Amino acid sequence: MGNHRQWAGNIGLFVALGTAGCGADHGRDPNPGPVTPGSVTEAKSELGRGAPDAAPDSVTARVAGDTTFALELFRKVGEGAAAHQNLLFSPYSISVALGMLYAGTAGTTKTEMQKVLHFEQPDEEVASAFNTLEQALASRGANATGTKGQPFRLASANALWGQSSAEFLDTYLDVLAVNYGAGVNLVDFLRNPEGARVTINHWVSDKTEEKIPELLPENSIGPDTAFVLTNAVYFNAAWATQFEKQATEAGTFTLADGSAVELPLMHGGLSTRYAEGGGWKATELPYSGGEVSMLLVLPDAGTFDAFQSGLDPAKFAGIGAALAASSSVPVVVTLPKFEVRTPLSLVDALKALGMPTAFMPGADLSGINGGHELYIGGVIHQAFAKVDEEGTEAAAATAVIGVGSSAPQNPPPVPKQFDVRQPFLFGIRDNATGALLFLGQITDPRG
Repeated sequence: MGNHRQWAGNIGLFVALGTAGCGADHGRDPNPGPVTPGSVTEAKSELGRGAPDAAPDSVTARVAGDTTFALELFRKVGEGAAAHQNLLFSPYSISVALGMLYAGTAGTTKTEMQKVLHFEQPDEEVASAFNTLEQALASRGANATGTKGQPFRLASANALWGQSSAEFLDTYLDVLAVNYGAGVNLVDFLRNPEGARVTINHWVSDKTEEKIPELLPENSIGPDTAFVLTNAVYFNAAWATQFEKQATEAGTFTLADGSAVELPLMHGGLSTRYAEGGGWKATELPYSGGEVSMLLVLPDAGTFDAFQSGLDPAKFAGIGAALAASSSVPVVVTLPKFEVRTPLSLVDALKALGMPTAFMPGADLSGINGGHELYIGGVIHQAFAKVDEEGTEAAAATAVIGVGSSAPQNPPPVPKQFDVRQPFLFGIRDNATGALLFLGQITDPRG
């Protein structure tokens, strides 16, 4: 089985839901009480988190790969009936959680994940790039403001939850500690799966300031769960130029099916980047501090479905390049207030994208515990965002479940009109790295 580390006779933890074919009974209490949140024992690798020392080119490559995966996943989960529904997810959160899983894979399982997640770099560079990127994001927002008079927040946290009687390889736990800052939380999936579920949900709720209160639904954890790997992201920032509340008024928004509804529309003007291309307009709304911004992409009327299905990495990069090449100009923005929450099971989408082996008995997760009995039983994600005149609050969490078996010119230019009264796409991205923290579409701002 290789070298394992044990703490107090027990070890186990992984942000993913997993089972290990633990059998039917094993003395399990038929009526266990819930685990009190906060009662979990945490153990850590002997190694501390590493310095953010990945080369800039390595981080750039990691962001490019994550963005490609984000767009492929966006199209896949938005197929069919979902094309006309509100949608939001955090590509960053999903990539980090699956990156932690990837560190323990081998064989075909690893090859498929490498292709789907676009992990073209050597393993140590993938992990190091994530470490550097996460610590860079944590540094954002010094002296910036959030909503409701609070400070700017952009935080990401990782954890491994493991069966207290299980063993994991030292090498795997060291990768998690050094590159993801993840310790091992010891829980008892075998005798108290519901208590473990409550505990993990409490951790996620705490890390997302209660915006993701229940990531893991009932019955998602069972006695055969071996580990759960979790990532949680929270973002709260005021606009650099806020919308005046008195300027918000009822207006018409055209839904994807062509029908019209009345809802509150925010109005405001600012100096920012603006670009147009074949069938689209785009602009960005900076947040306080100028380090993070919201990207808004407005397809031409009546073309939303075709645009969404055709939004590939090249097209997305073209939009970003057009904005980057533009100078700040006066832009008048009309944007609906909206609140969106999307719970997703990503198993079918990830299989369809090309990584089915990880979800089948026989998957090779031997880098986690040295054995071959583990496979992934679920990948659960949930994202939330609220956008109003003041700014944006957004949060997301992912669980991977493993189982066993410029200045105005003279004369000043005419302000560009960015009038969002029809389905649109939006993203929240880190300006320095281009990391796509959130990606979504709004087809009906009423929710």
